[in-house]
Amino acid sequence: MAKDPKNEENQTLVSEPAQFQKGEYLIHVLIQQTRGLSSDKIIDPLICIEGFKQKKYSTQKAGASPTCTTLWNEHFHFTQRFAEGRLLNSCQIKFTVLDHKLFGSDAIIGIYDLDFSTVYLQENHALLHKWVGLINPQKDFNQITGFIKISINIVGEGDKQTTLCQENEIEVRSKIDQGKDQNIFGDGNLLLPPHIQARGQQLKITLLRAEKLIRMDNLLGSIDPFVIFEVGGLQINTDKIDKNQNPVWDLMIYIPITNPCSSENLIIRVFDYDMGQKDEIIATNLFKISDILRGQYVHPTWVNLYGAQNDAEQDQRIYLCSHPDLGTCYSGRLQLAIEVVENPRPQLKKEKINDKELLTNLKLNQTLSWECHCDAFYVINCPKEDEDYSLKMCWGEYEVQTNKEEARNGVCEFYKHLAIFNAKFPFLQSRDLPDVFLYLMDGDKPICFKRFKNSDILQSAENQTGKHITVNFLPDKSIKNTPLNWYHKNQASYNPIRCLDEVIRIKKASKSKLRKTHDILSRDSDGLADPMAEILFYDLKTTTSIINRTISPIWNTQHVLNTYNFEKIPPIIIKFFDKDTVGRDFLGQVIIDYYDGEKAGYILRNSDKVADPQWIDINIYGQNAGQVLLSVNYNDNPNVKIPQEIAPKAVKHFVKMKLLGLRALKSYAFVKFNVESIKQPNEKNEYQTAQIITQPKDSGSNPNIQTIITFEINLPEDDAYMPRLPGSVHDYVMKGLLQPLIGQLQVNLKQQKEKTIKQIKQKIEVGQRVLSDASIINDNYIHIPEEELLGPSDDKDILTQLEMIKNNSINVGMVIKYVQYQKNENEGTFEEIDQFAPQYVPLGYDTQLQKANLYMLRNNKQGKSFACQNNTTAKASLQLELDKQVKRDKIITAANQLIKKQKFIQDSQNEQSMDTISDIKQQEGIMQDNLQIIESLKSKKHYRLCLPCPLENSLFMSKNTFDNFNLHKGINSPREAETMADLIFEELKQMPTSKLFMHELDFSQGKSTTQTGDMEIITKSAVTVQIYILDCSNLPPKDFDSMSDPYIQIKLGDQVVDNQKEYKQDDCNPKFYKLFTISTELPGASDLIIQVYDYDDLYCRWYYIQLFIKELIGQTVIDIEERYSFQQRFRQLKHVPIETRQLYHPSSSISQGDIRLFVEIIPSKQASILRNPWFIDQRPKANFFVRLVVWEVYDVPIMDIEGTSDIYVLAYIDEKVKQTTDTHYRSQNGRGSFNWRMAFPLELPRPETVVSFQVFDKDIFSPDDFIADCTYDLTKLANKAFENEINLKLYGQKAPPEDGILKQDLIRISKKNGTQYEKVAIQTENVQKDGYKTKKSGVLVISLEIIPESIHLKNQVGLGRSQPNHSPFCPEPTGRIDYSWNPIKMLKQLLGPTAQMYVLLGLFSIFGGYLGVMFLPIISGAIIANWITG
Repeated sequence: MAKDPKNEENQTLVSEPAQFQKGEYLIHVLIQQTRGLSSDKIIDPLICIEGFKQKKYSTQKAGASPTCTTLWNEHFHFTQRFAEGRLLNSCQIKFTVLDHKLFGSDAIIGIYDLDFSTVYLQENHALLHKWVGLINPQKDFNQITGFIKISINIVGEGDKQTTLCQENEIEVRSKIDQGKDQNIFGDGNLLLPPHIQARGQQLKITLLRAEKLIRMDNLLGSIDPFVIFEVGGLQINTDKIDKNQNPVWDLMIYIPITNPCSSENLIIRVFDYDMGQKDEIIATNLFKISDILRGQYVHPTWVNLYGAQNDAEQDQRIYLCSHPDLGTCYSGRLQLAIEVVENPRPQLKKEKINDKELLTNLKLNQTLSWECHCDAFYVINCPKEDEDYSLKMCWGEYEVQTNKEEARNGVCEFYKHLAIFNAKFPFLQSRDLPDVFLYLMDGDKPICFKRFKNSDILQSAENQTGKHITVNFLPDKSIKNTPLNWYHKNQASYNPIRCLDEVIRIKKASKSKLRKTHDILSRDSDGLADPMAEILFYDLKTTTSIINRTISPIWNTQHVLNTYNFEKIPPIIIKFFDKDTVGRDFLGQVIIDYYDGEKAGYILRNSDKVADPQWIDINIYGQNAGQVLLSVNYNDNPNVKIPQEIAPKAVKHFVKMKLLGLRALKSYAFVKFNVESIKQPNEKNEYQTAQIITQPKDSGSNPNIQTIITFEINLPEDDAYMPRLPGSVHDYVMKGLLQPLIGQLQVNLKQQKEKTIKQIKQKIEVGQRVLSDASIINDNYIHIPEEELLGPSDDKDILTQLEMIKNNSINVGMVIKYVQYQKNENEGTFEEIDQFAPQYVPLGYDTQLQKANLYMLRNNKQGKSFACQNNTTAKASLQLELDKQVKRDKIITAANQLIKKQKFIQDSQNEQSMDTISDIKQQEGIMQDNLQIIESLKSKKHYRLCLPCPLENSLFMSKNTFDNFNLHKGINSPREAETMADLIFEELKQMPTSKLFMHELDFSQGKSTTQTGDMEIITKSAVTVQIYILDCSNLPPKDFDSMSDPYIQIKLGDQVVDNQKEYKQDDCNPKFYKLFTISTELPGASDLIIQVYDYDDLYCRWYYIQLFIKELIGQTVIDIEERYSFQQRFRQLKHVPIETRQLYHPSSSISQGDIRLFVEIIPSKQASILRNPWFIDQRPKANFFVRLVVWEVYDVPIMDIEGTSDIYVLAYIDEKVKQTTDTHYRSQNGRGSFNWRMAFPLELPRPETVVSFQVFDKDIFSPDDFIADCTYDLTKLANKAFENEINLKLYGQKAPPEDGILKQDLIRISKKNGTQYEKVAIQTENVQKDGYKTKKSGVLVISLEIIPESIHLKNQVGLGRSQPNHSPFCPEPTGRIDYSWNPIKMLKQLLGPTAQMYVLLGLFSIFGGYLGVMFLPIISGAIIANWITG
């Protein structure tokens, strides 16, 4: 069969749907700007953003011209948790631009929709700086009504956010000599609505009818259905049909789409209409756009619907009906056809099909009879052991049910044949048949179910007799008839034609080896348990012994169960309980599938060897509740003997542990290790080691234990059997009379053994490289083990790119770089010479004096002075030194000598008399002045390496040398989920942490007695922690109507510091550049908690309610004890790089933004270093003025019908401060002369400085006509003026035409890149809505200067053309109306060319008519006389 070229093309344009993980997701939206909004008047635009069914609004821009560019720069965040990843396929992000109305509803200007997957599948899950076209669905779907520029970032759990900021991308449009129109959106930067395309297409949906819809109204037993279709954000719904389970619509529905389509699915939702209440959803179905384009649904077909039971709760119904794969029951079927048709003007509409002949051909009335058979054998693990149960099989609208059978020992045997005969379905293909549902019934209520896809049970050539399967019954949470922790097992076989087979019971032997568990849950208040296990195999059960007071029991027992001959071997179920005096608590269970275990290797059949054990997860409520180590031997051959001894071979181990201390406690504590619990059962007490107890030392919240523990014990030789060493932390009350439990911990001996061996190998490998000269022996290099370099690292690629890694060593001397300057003689500015890699971040700043000093020293300038403001004595002294040709090396040498002398003076103060000391102090003062002079020669600005990750995840730090163990106490059990869609997440609380440093494990030597030593692992020392906070990014908003007002708070132990008074108002990317200093002792409080809070005005006004106002944005924790005390690499760092850390809120698993910082830990005795911290301050903000002169415009299109324009120019930098020129009336040649000065205040620095110009035609009786606009990016010029504290002028590369209206000499200067002019010509443009491009609409001539406020106030100028009129002088404009008593001249100036032509034509017509009236009688009389006289 020949291929359809259309379908073949369509197949290449559609991608497969994305697969999302469940969890929490964040949508971060940045609205950047709008332009070209269609309206015939001034509007008040407002933007509505919708994500995850949440709506948020931007600020209102009052009095904006619709076609002009409007800047927004506003951030919006949306978060939502999803229990199923597939639910994200139907999520969308919607943008609506509104014209705000004070009274009445806002008018829609334009709408744009984006699919969630469209953004998430982009690189870094971000769509950056994209223009999107808007359409108004209330008017014309094919007309663009404006453009909006957006950036979007979507992140899930574990994803890294992309910083969204207003990019500095506005280019100068000064190329006025190009003949082609410019595309302002750039290639690939414009996204259009689905139906705005060159080749119009739309979905044509033929909706005919529905059958067997589920009854929703319990009282009436009816349903009022209607259907909603949605694709690409466009939505249309049918009319409801009252009280009808088999409704007929006969509709033709059209929805515009694009190819390739921005949406992956066509979503169809069926609802039940409820008057006065919220409509109830019945079912949802998804149709892949790729399948539709391939023509899979061209012909009418029946589509099955699945949803929830009719008595389900509303929240569960929404969840179960949101995706066809989540349904727990059959809900009916729809008959429809879908295809893509060509249409040059696609529309969103619905039409009634009135052609009866067409309907007859479309509707499929043919039905086929089908059969479904099921052999139900038994159900195990029933909720109640002695209850009556039945099985019900549902297939579409048909169902069949067994009789009730009594469950014995949790097993309910049926051995019944369930069959549905003569089921009439309107399906012609077996693949379209509905799914089969199997329910376990308690009376007339289903308590759990299993859903089978029809493809899983259809007869095939490979399996003619059906297949026997064991299935899990899932609890139907929508009806809440069973707890989540009970998973029922059922064995059955399915075959449409198979009859019931005879089952013969033959006894066989199954041996289960239960060895040990760890990390099981505790139900007792002291955090311990008395665990026991029940092993169930069909109706057989055996129980283990009870292991008292532990959560890591070791059994090493073998359990034999004599069972039967099964065609399909049922699973093994192991339940764990905490045995109490009265009753027992359920701790979790393991369901072992025989065939899966056989593949994995921990189940062997008819083998004389014991199967190798494996760790299997224990589950409760669908969550992990520990692990169990087990193996299974299944034996149906009596000749095979299985060994009885299963205990692993044990060897002597010498264990040495170093305990550092406990953190975040509130007690006077000690640690106890239960060594007895890790001994093998029935082992002789050879080493007399039962418990090891440390002595209480320091009190307070961070006590140091500083104890070395050594002991010998027999442990399994095979690491797979290695147990976990349990420990407990106790309070020391009344000198030990009371020892209440604080918490429990466990030490993974296997992990510690592997870690110790790995560390020893790494040390040997590094030592061998150093001895063999393979590594560089230098303080500037950190040696990294080769294994670590080969492994994954967040910073390895960056360090390799910067060439910092050499011979498996990191050059730490390249962490910071200092700047050098060169001078621009034309501008008098200093510019940095080196262009460092973007991974380096500039810190600090240099004054003009320092820049000049560094420049002169670098170039050995002699006798040349430089312009400086605010001269001081130090500057004069420095200039004197420079005039004497003091070179840099000599100055540095002199500085070193002065420092040595100063140190000698300080040492002498302890020995000299008081008189001598006073003389020395006098000399010290002179030297200090000299040191200040020399200090001014140093650059305070430097560039520091910035890592994209925390320092502990980089190569600058090794893996933790000690381990942190969170303590737990009391009932430690996950609770049942409130709903299947959402789990309740409680606020996470900081848990106490025990820091355990395991030093070594030795297998050959060791002492035979247990020892506990109080040796100091680390000497306690006073340190000063200097935290340099740079900035944050992507902070979510905490205020209702604005962004957050962030500030920093830092905690270390009981110490708290913050900069609350210096909060950043309405800033999601704040820049702090702040140093925080905290003094402490290490070892001691170790968790440095850096928090970002949202400031609120109420916090200061009513201090007593600060706890209700203060709101945490996010936090990060740094272990300073680990860095200072145990990290050799960190201590070797001369300069610490900047690290980027994620901020997290305790209630969310999504990152709440990033923070960049670096931390230095300095011994307090090094006072000289502490007195000179790094200078990271940014240059203080300064006030400038932008002096702007609008000289003229030319080539402006004529706007009035009479052929004239009344031109004026509006300019602004901030939308709140706008200034306009006067009006050039009656311009007939597209030129306007203004010579108009403006002055705008400007605070620097700022992210971007853009001056916007808009050219208007002034009208009296209607809104002014917008002609064109343009923008000029002054960011670089403003930053240069700010950095150099001088005034700078704007220069253009192209000279304005000399024949313009303005007759002045052009001011020009010569630079390296050619001649430049003070008057700059800028191309003004307007948007062509039909072609999404711009058209040239004139040229604007300006001159501009950025000047400091101090100079502006001393040398003031007038606005417009008022006095003082200078710098530059603005003469009176030319080319305007020249008032005269000559009426012809005035009419010629007031009337445009078109009006003049109409006036002349009118005069000629009047004069011609006058002549005709005057001469018509004479002429007509002469003609008649001539005719009579012949």
